[in-house]
Amino acid sequence: MTGAPTRQATTRGLVVQSYRVAGVPPVLPRCMRSVRQWAASRSIEYEFLDDRLFDFVPSWLRERCQGSSLLPLTDLARLLVLKERLAHGYDPVVWIDADVLIFDPDSFAPHLADPYAFCKEVWIARPPGGATQIVHGVNNAVTVMRTNNPVLDFYIHACQAVIAGCPSGPIPHNILGTRLLSNLSSVAPLACLTQVALLSPPVIDEVVRGRETLPRLHMEHYGNAVAAANLCVSLRGLPVYGTVIGDAEFEAFADALESSRGEILNRHLRCRV
Repeated sequence: MTGAPTRQATTRGLVVQSYRVAGVPPVLPRCMRSVRQWAASRSIEYEFLDDRLFDFVPSWLRERCQGSSLLPLTDLARLLVLKERLAHGYDPVVWIDADVLIFDPDSFAPHLADPYAFCKEVWIARPPGGATQIVHGVNNAVTVMRTNNPVLDFYIHACQAVIAGCPSGPIPHNILGTRLLSNLSSVAPLACLTQVALLSPPVIDEVVRGRETLPRLHMEHYGNAVAAANLCVSLRGLPVYGTVIGDAEFEAFADALESSRGEILNRHLRCRV
C-alpha cells in the first residue's frame, strides 16, 4: 500500500492521477501537465501514482481480472485511493484520468464544494453503414469526493459485488465505470460535472479533418460549454466504428482544443437554431 503525501497543516484539496511510466502515449504527458498546472493555479496539491495504484485493489479481485482489461482494476483502485486520501485529511479529493486534457484552465471549475460528482457523458457511435447513435451516460474520468459524501462507500461495495458475481471469462472493460454508473444513475440520478467532454474516435477524426457534422451533434446533445476533454487514449490505434485514431491525430486534436481554448467545440452551442 502506498503512503499518502504529507498533508499541510490546513485542510487542502488533492488531485490524483495514475499511469504506467513506460510506453506512455505521446499525448499523455501533455494531458497530465495541463492537470498539474490547473491544480497549482487553484492551490490544490497533486499526486501521481504509477502501477502502485493496483496495490490498493484486493488480491482476489486482481486475480479475477487477470487476462482482462486493466480498466476495471483502475476503476476500483481510484475509489480506494480517494477513500484513503480523505481519511488522511484531504478534502476534496479529485481523480482525473491521465488522458483528460484541460484546455481552458480559467474556465474549468468542477464542483469542488459539492459532496461528490462524476461526469456527464455523450457518446457518438457511427457504425459503418449504420445510423449515427447518441448514447447518454455517466463516466468517472473526473471523480470528485468530499468527506461524508453519500456514494463512495456504496460505489466501492457495488464494484466488488459486480466482479464477484461475474461469470467466468474476461471482465468487460467498462463494467465498473460507465456501465455501472449509467445504470445506477438511471435509477437514482448522480451528480455530474458538465465541463468534461468525452469524444469518440469519429468525433475526434472530424475535428482533425475540419469537418463539423459529428462535433456539432455531440455538442448539441451535450448542451454545456466544455473546458476539458477525455481523449479516450485507451482506444489509440484501435478500429472504432471504422475509425482509427493514432498519435498524430491525438496531437492534432489537442492542438485544436488548446489553440482555440475549446472554441472549436463550444461554438456549436451558439449555432443551434
